[in-house]
Amino acid sequence: LEASPKVLIGQLIDMTGIDEYGIYTNNGYFTGTITATAGNIGGFVIGADYIRDSGNNMGLSSTFTGGDDVRFWVGSTFANRAVSATVAIYESGIITIGSPAANNIRLDGPNAVIKSSNYVAGVSGFLISPDLVEAENIKARGSLRGVTFQYDVVSAVGGKLMVSNSDVL
Repeated sequence: LEASPKVLIGQLIDMTGIDEYGIYTNNGYFTGTITATAGNIGGFVIGADYIRDSGNNMGLSSTFTGGDDVRFWVGSTFANRAVSATVAIYESGIITIGSPAANNIRLDGPNAVIKSSNYVAGVSGFLISPDLVEAENIKARGSLRGVTFQYDVVSAVGGKLMVSNSDVL
């Protein structure tokens, strides 16, 4: 009975069929630093500045441009993560969910703001912030409370103002 080696350091062709040099073992325990700019681990592809799934549809990026770079993405390739990922987490803490080409939701943790990508104050979309909630329609199933309540404002400059009976609440 021929014993198999527990560790092979050097040319690996006899153990793996791959004509390369390296370390081969069934189990490994390393201390210190491991650096890899290429390869695979657990079905993920290692690149010089990313770890992504083998389908190139999600991953982590260490790219540093000096701007607000995407650090985690889903639904796009590594190369297009900033423009087409359906989920993107930026180094600033901002998270976008949905297609960047269409409406999406932006979670801005550092500023405590949630808003739609089509938000324009007083015009479209929605915004939720510590001091303002703005949307087209609001439906409350419980109480609506506040220190100041302003239902409608009526102003007249010149002319006449008519006030008539209101509808039943």
